[in-house]
Amino acid sequence: IGWPPSVRERLRMERRDMERILHPMPSLLIPSPLGPLTITSNDMAITGISFGKETSDKEDVFMKGYAKELREYFAGKRTTFTVLVTPDGTDFQKKIWKEISKIPFGKTITYQKLATRAGKPKAIRAAASACGKNPIVILIPCHRIIASDGGVGGYSGGRRRKKKLLALEGSRPGRPRWSK
Repeated sequence: IGWPPSVRERLRMERRDMERILHPMPSLLIPSPLGPLTITSNDMAITGISFGKETSDKEDVFMKGYAKELREYFAGKRTTFTVLVTPDGTDFQKKIWKEISKIPFGKTITYQKLATRAGKPKAIRAAASACGKNPIVILIPCHRIIASDGGVGGYSGGRRRKKKLLALEGSRPGRPRWSK
């Protein structure tokens, strides 16, 4: 018969977490205007960017190139990124993250519009949940998703950081620069 999808997903996530403990991925800690960022990779693509100080002893050249792109972004000299990403998540989460990645610099869309773009117009809360589980902040720009009333909405890095990222990109909460 097999396990129900929710149990299979939980087991998959537990296995992934155990793999990370036993075989840590290369990581690089870089300073940013939003606080320290930890970049992780699998030697071919970025697998995570998170706020905080989680590092391993491993490091690779690939991450240093991305760190350079992040510094340029924070300096206002970059609006797109060139590195490959491989976020780990469910099929729905990956679909949401792919849609988020299509939102141009300086533009915002609502959680409702995001759900619609992902082909699930009634799955607004699920789309918001996928945003909150985005493992590659900034590069998969979930900060560009806002509430239907123009408010900031939530953000895994905190609302203060989300507001700063929106301001950096020229989009202010309450006065979004809407994407078509």
